[in-house]
This record gives sequence, structure tokens and C-alpha cells, in this order.
Amino acid sequence: MTVVIPLSGPRASALPEPCPEPRVSGAGSPAAASIDESELVRELMNRIGRNLFRYYPHLAGDQVSTRLVSHAYRSDNPLFLFKIEAPDFEAPVWIVAKHLLPGKTAEDAGDREMTMLNTLHGRPEMESMDCSVPRPLDHFPDLGTILMERVEGERLTDYMRRKNTLLRPSAGRLILQISERSGKCLRTIHDLAHPPDRGRLPETALDELFGKIQRARADLSRTALVEGRPGESVFRGLMEKAEALVRRNEFRLVRQHGDYYPGNILLQGRRLVIIDFAFSKPGPIHQDISRFLVTLDTLNPYPTHPLYDLTRVRAFKRRFLEGYFGRLDHIRDTDRLMIRLYRVRALLLHARRRLVPGNAGRRNRLRHEVLGWWYRRMLRRELAGLNRLL
Repeated sequence: MTVVIPLSGPRASALPEPCPEPRVSGAGSPAAASIDESELVRELMNRIGRNLFRYYPHLAGDQVSTRLVSHAYRSDNPLFLFKIEAPDFEAPVWIVAKHLLPGKTAEDAGDREMTMLNTLHGRPEMESMDCSVPRPLDHFPDLGTILMERVEGERLTDYMRRKNTLLRPSAGRLILQISERSGKCLRTIHDLAHPPDRGRLPETALDELFGKIQRARADLSRTALVEGRPGESVFRGLMEKAEALVRRNEFRLVRQHGDYYPGNILLQGRRLVIIDFAFSKPGPIHQDISRFLVTLDTLNPYPTHPLYDLTRVRAFKRRFLEGYFGRLDHIRDTDRLMIRLYRVRALLLHARRRLVPGNAGRRNRLRHEVLGWWYRRMLRRELAGLNRLL
């Protein structure tokens, strides 16, 4: 078996910037030394070469070559695309390696993602919904890397920005259908990934919700987002009433996707491919639901796409909720409360990334002012809805 590493051309453009921090491998493993990316690529190519016929038993041949090729995938973690060819192969084999950076994901992120992919891949319940996940191939905890089959498709965020415009009225009907199917797909993931259960939220989940709300709001106190109405005492009173109510009730607990939003949904014709399970963890259903809904609100919060049709967003959100719950009148008041709370959390975290001085999202004053106005408007609406439920 021959492993070919190109020394020029695509390889240089495909390699992301090296990670300056030491690489910590998966949970329970000793910390590995800092891995230079060229060394990482060479080791991955060697391991792919040794295990290729285990991944694909139907393949046969010798003189197999493995090349790193450039790609246009976007991710917070480095992705490497390998093309495997041999004279006897009918077509090349494409494998994606996802290198999980310690500063971006938890130590056990590789275990989380592989567990979810192995649980969901090829399940008939997913296939009946025209939903799928990438096929998992291998996990190398010592390298902090997982291998998957390549999947192609347009991100739903890009599709919506491109199609949901005032000049494309017919596109709205198709996005409504996709929104509903996205809700159904999430419900199926929740049903399959962990036996659905009802129970009180553990303290860790309560801190993930109310603790992050308070910390994000404190960080945003340096901006105009939290000034004026509602004042600090009103906001604190709302949160205290909401937390007391949440503590008294039980909720549907599942294995969350952890980052379920249109950017992690690829469109392949009618099929939806769900990616990036590195943040998966046990918790209530509402975080995944709210993450998707808030993204629909923040897809175009500033004048980047002047023809983007904001009037359809509410209908997209309704169809997503109908896809998940079946009917809107099936949503319990306590579930509505939790969705509102997680939406407030998501909006504050989203705003903190973009508005707090020093964060990468702040690029110019005009954009900053427009963003601030947009987030204030959405936050007022969510807090008003929260107040009605309380």
C-alpha cells in the first residue's frame, strides 16, 4: 500500500493555521504533546492506509494512494479532506478527518460525536424522515481526531440567505417545508439518541441556563443592550420567578445535539444531513429547539442582504415547532417557558460575541449600532413573552 503525500499544490492551501496549544486527547487519555499539523496529517494518512479495507471491506487492490486535497468546508475545528485512489477502484474514496481543538470543544468531544453518529447512522427512523448523519469511520483519541465519510451539500443557512428574498416568493414555501422537516428530524434524533425521560433539571443544567444568562448579561452591562427598560431589578425578578417555576416542574430529558442550527444542516436534494455532534450531552429538549429558532432571527440582523425577506421568519419558526411537537397547541406552558428562557440565553450569548468590546464580531460603528438595536428589539420581545407566561 503506497501513501502519497503531495509536497506542493493543494496541501499547502488545505492546512489550517497550526494550533499553538498542547493537544489534549479524549477523556480518560493522557495529554499528548503538541502535534504539528504536518505531522498530524502524515500520521492520519498512515492510519487511513492501514485501516482502509476495514472501513470499506468491498474494496480491493494495491498501489493505493492517499492525498490531502483542498476544500471549502467551514468549521471551528480543522478539517482535512483525503482522497484515496487505486487502479482497481471504480471511484475515489473521500474521507474527512475532524481534529477537535481543546480550546473549542470538551476533552470527550470525540467520544460524544462518535457515539451520536454510531447511534443515528443508517437508522430506518432517520431514513423515513429523509434525514441522515455522516457515516463514522474511526476515532483516534491520542490524535484528538475522528474520521467520517465525506458528505456534500449546501448549508441551510446559506440556502436561506440566498433563497429567502423579496424577489423569490416561491422559495418561501420550500423553506417552510424544510423548516418543518428540520423539526421532525430533531425530534427523531432526540427519540433515538437516548430513551426519552421526564425529570427535574439537574443543577448542572440549571447553571447552564440561568448561570449563563446572568454572566452574559453582566458582560453586556458595558454596552447599551441592557440599559433602560427592562431595568436590572425587573430582569432579576423575572429570572428568579422563572427559576422557581422551573425547579418545581419536570421536563423531557434527552441526549441533545448541542448545536442544532441551520448551519449544521446540509441540503442534499430532499435529504437533510445533520453534522457536528461534538457538543452533544444529556439535557432538556429546549436548548436544541431554541438554538434553531434564534438562528432564524439572527440570520440577517444587519444590512448585509438588503432583499432578505424578514416577514417570513415567523412562519418558518412556527413550522419548525409544528415539525417537532406535531401541533402548536400540543406545547405545554412549561415547555413554552423553557423555550423562552433558552432563547433569552441564546440571544445574550450571541450578542456578547458580537457586541462586547474586544470580541471579534465588532467591526465598525454603524454595524455595531444596527446589531445593538436588533438585539434589544428581540430581547424585549422575548422578555415580554416570558413575563406573560409567568
